[in-house]
This record gives sequence, C-alpha cells and structure tokens, in this order.
Amino acid sequence: MRNASHLARLGHRALSLRGDAVPVKRRSERVLRIPRNENAFMTTKTWSRRWLFAGFIATVLLALWAVMSRSDSPSPSPMTAASRPAARMPVAAAPARARTTPPSRVEPVGVRQDYIVQAESVEVARSAVARVGGVVTGDLSIIRAVGAALDDRELEALRASDVPRLRIFEDSPVQASSSHLPETNYPSEVAASNLHVGGVTGRGVTVAVLDSGVWSTLGPLQTTPYQTPHVLAQYDVILARTQPTYSLTAAQQNYSQSINDLFGHGTHISSIIASSGVATTGNYQGVAPGGNLVSVRVLDSTGAGRYFDVIAGIGWVIKEKSRYNIRVINLSLGAPPQSPYWDDPLDQAVMAAWGAGIVVV
Repeated sequence: MRNASHLARLGHRALSLRGDAVPVKRRSERVLRIPRNENAFMTTKTWSRRWLFAGFIATVLLALWAVMSRSDSPSPSPMTAASRPAARMPVAAAPARARTTPPSRVEPVGVRQDYIVQAESVEVARSAVARVGGVVTGDLSIIRAVGAALDDRELEALRASDVPRLRIFEDSPVQASSSHLPETNYPSEVAASNLHVGGVTGRGVTVAVLDSGVWSTLGPLQTTPYQTPHVLAQYDVILARTQPTYSLTAAQQNYSQSINDLFGHGTHISSIIASSGVATTGNYQGVAPGGNLVSVRVLDSTGAGRYFDVIAGIGWVIKEKSRYNIRVINLSLGAPPQSPYWDDPLDQAVMAAWGAGIVVV
C-alpha cells in the first residue's frame, strides 16, 4: 500500500513492465486496479523459453552438420593446423597393366634328316625322340626302334641324352642290286632243271620278295603249273608309311590289291624265283615254278628305298608268316654298311627273321 501511495503522489501514474502507464485506485478505495496487460510478465517468460528452445535446436542442427561434414573429409594427419600443407585432392591411379609372361623362345627347326633310333624298347626310343623335339615317323618293333626325323640340333640333343641302350643310325638309302633286266636263265645256273624233272618245283613253299613289287600283268607269274595263283598277297610298305589308313584297308581286302611295279626290278627277281614260263628248250625259266609269292614293296619307282621301309617289311612278313606259309625272304638290295653285321639295324631285322624260322636270301 505504501507503494501505491507513492505512485499516487507522482501523478497517480505507474508504468507497467511493458512501459504503459496504468492507473491505480486510490488508497481510500482499498482496491488496486489490475494492469490491463495482466499476463505481460508471464508472456515475457514464455517467449524467453521459446527462444532458448529454438537456439538449442539450431545448436543441435549445426553440431550434426559439422559431424557429417567431418565424416566425409579424410582424417587429418598428426600435423598441426599451422604446419599442415594444403591437402591435394586424391587422384585415382590408372590400373596397372597385367604383366604377361613372355613366351619361351622356340628354336627354329632346321632341315631334318631320317634316322633310326634304337633303345631298350620302342616306347623308350619314341619318348627319347619326342623329348628333343624330333618327329617319330614309325615303329620298328622287331629291333626295338623307331624311325625319326631330326635336325642337327635335335640330333645332338638326342646323342647327349641319357637313354639306356640308345643307338642312332642313318636311314640309309638302298638300291636294287641290278639296274637292268637280264634274260632269266637261272635254273640251269643252279642245276634246278634236274630237280624239276624229278618233280621238285617248290610247291607249297612261299617266298616273300621285298623289292619294288610285281607288274600288274603278271604274265608267267599269273599261275603255277598246278593252276594255282603264284602271288598270294601284296603289301606296300611305302604306302603304309605315307598313308595312315592304308594298312587297315589292305588287311580288310586280305592284301589282294594289285601293287604295280614301277621300276621292274621286283618283277625281274620274282620271275627268277618262280616264273612258270617254259623256254624253247623245254625248261622252266624260274628256279621254283611251283612255289608261291608274297610281294612286299619297299623300293620306289627309281629302285630306291630306306632302311626303315625294309625293316618294316621284314616285320610285316614275320607277322604274316603262318598265314601264307612264308619260308623264305628274298632281299635283292644293298646299302653301305654302317657297323658290324650284328649291330646294323637291317641285319638285326634279318636275325629276327631267322629267329622266326625264315630263311633270308
């Protein structure tokens, strides 16, 4: 009430908290007028709280923004802000090109020559040739060997290899023993004519002739005096070497396919052995006119051949020995010697034929 009296002396005016003059009742009235803005003080407190709340929300949002910005940036280095240089933007490095292993050097192949490679078995010989990069051209199982095509580098590597019982021979050329066709008068030269008179003509015995073949027009070699075929079978070793399907086809045809003699030497030799032609003297022109023939072509149209073909021909004869009752092999051919007879590859094949019970002439 003291305050109200004081305010009355100041012109009966008072200021509200908002600065408005508010009239009051005099003391005699004993009742104070309530300020027109009776919620002024409460309103001020409410707005203060609102501003505090808005500031708090803004602070939280700023803090979240700062945290998110820091997580996107790279972690700082331990350098101080004053000494840290300006960070460069990272640049993605180009992917490294994959290194490829350079191919191993391949030695050029030189001019290859034909050889016969012998070892303790055909398999060992074949593997030895393959290891040095040579080409195996065929098997010679009867002498534990293979034919091989080797250049100088492969040949030296093979000679230096540690292969049990390794032997290397040149595939030497062979040539017919006669280059012309003399008149066939051999029965009288070996006194076979007297045997013919006694009825010994070689009937039932088969001779395998390894040569250049026989003429397709067999002539006196067509039939024996007993009207049976002279030539029981024909086999071409050269075709067997150059055409992989030939051997199977020939076997399916029972070796009945005619193989023409393009050189003539094989026909000449076969005629000496078994021609049933009769000369003007009445004598047979062949030594064994009643015998049979198996023609094995190992010489080409020039009368030349190879060790490999002759050895392969002997192997085929041994295999077919029982089928055609082959008792004799004729080899009217020759080659420069490479070694003693017991070591030469062709002689080894001949000894294999002996071991099979075949006479080799």
